[in-house]
Amino acid sequence: MWSEIEQSSSSRKLLLLFAYVFGLSLTNHPLLIITLVPAFLLFFLIHGFKSFLSPTKLIIGAAFILLGLSVYLYLPVRSSLSPAINWGRPDTFSGLFSYLLRIGQPQAASTEVGSSYLSRVGFDLSFPVNQFGLFFFWLGVIGAFSLFNANRKVFILTISIFIFNVLTAAWATDFSLRNYDLLGYLLPSLSMFAIWFALGVNSILSLLTGMLLGSQNKVMGRSHRTVSWMGYLLLGMFLLSPLYQISRNFSDCNKRNQVWAYRYASLILDSVKKDAIILVGDDNTLTPLWYLNLSQKKRPDVKILSISAVTQASYREQVIQQYQGIKLPHDGLNDLGELAREISQINANHYPVYSTYYSTNPDFIQHLRPAGFIFELCPKPVILTDNDIEEQAKFLRENLPKDKVDLIGREQFGNLVFNLGGFYDRLSLAPKSIEYFLQALEIDPSNSRIYFQLGKAFLKNGDKQKAFEFLQAGLELDPYNQEARKLLESS
Repeated sequence: MWSEIEQSSSSRKLLLLFAYVFGLSLTNHPLLIITLVPAFLLFFLIHGFKSFLSPTKLIIGAAFILLGLSVYLYLPVRSSLSPAINWGRPDTFSGLFSYLLRIGQPQAASTEVGSSYLSRVGFDLSFPVNQFGLFFFWLGVIGAFSLFNANRKVFILTISIFIFNVLTAAWATDFSLRNYDLLGYLLPSLSMFAIWFALGVNSILSLLTGMLLGSQNKVMGRSHRTVSWMGYLLLGMFLLSPLYQISRNFSDCNKRNQVWAYRYASLILDSVKKDAIILVGDDNTLTPLWYLNLSQKKRPDVKILSISAVTQASYREQVIQQYQGIKLPHDGLNDLGELAREISQINANHYPVYSTYYSTNPDFIQHLRPAGFIFELCPKPVILTDNDIEEQAKFLRENLPKDKVDLIGREQFGNLVFNLGGFYDRLSLAPKSIEYFLQALEIDPSNSRIYFQLGKAFLKNGDKQKAFEFLQAGLELDPYNQEARKLLESS
């Protein structure tokens, strides 16, 4: 412990290692500043600042923090070589500064309704239970208590990191409670819980060993070898506990046979016309499309744009330079639907424009024609025919995954079919919209917003019983959705 080596020669080396690792951790995600700095300041305050305030120690410590941060130097070096994807153009000091502080970069749009900050905190606190399982969760709680009794200063450090991380993640992930990147945001708190878990295992083993050794003195005829073997047996049970975690999570973590990102992007590129512009609003579609198009040179005539980044000046410059001939609308359009429609209209004479569905604007929807997994954005309003609807339904029947996909795949394809249901709902084609909502539910039965949308759809059709069932099922997955509660009360 730090208190034991504070005055020894090892303390300086430990501080320098801490400074370097701290700087290195900030290159993973800047939000760690909000998580780690308050916790370590509290720890230093408990120990007293005097041993840390030496000018020499501060200067050398700052140098090691900068050494960890030096990983960021990769950005201006790579940016200066003009790569195909060059977010923020960080090849100048001002560009790098703006990039690191996220100045002017596109922000994620809200996808949740009525999700309060406290509800997100509760959701984040449930992560240790979900990750470790209920039995192992309680071992972590036991370990936290054992650390509190053994060294309260270190306990305060670990609990501070845990609390600050949960509060920060709840603030940072306002855009979605189904954001699976949340696991990455919560790594500091999960790491602290892993430490508590290890201490809990140690406490239980110590208790069991003490009980067994105590019983040896009381029970006649029990040999020391018997007690030892019983202890080894219990130890083996704990050492085999990772197998439990593997059995729970391996199928979702195993990506060996997951080819759907590649196939999904290939099908999109194969379904668009020559020289098409594809406007993409989500990373799970944008990333594989860019990989196939820019790295694998599949359909090099196609131009793939991040619609949310078109509002960013540096990205607009990159698009104009990379795709000569493309016209972009004037600055000031922030509604993605209006932005996509404007891009379609000003480029209609030269390039067909396609779009992922991300706007409920009625004027925007009137210009969409189904085209496989995405939509063609037409300059003039579209009147859908039965043949248009059936062709898309046939495409989905043939190309949606029929085998098991991973967690991200379920969410991606579930959202895709869900958006189709929303599209037909906006066109007042209720039977077709409900059909797609139900299909989305089969793909991703853990998505609460599908249940809520089905509840609203059946309520609109006058079927209050089914509406109640779906709204109630959605609230079991997301009990904080206030809109669903109001609909239940009104029905």
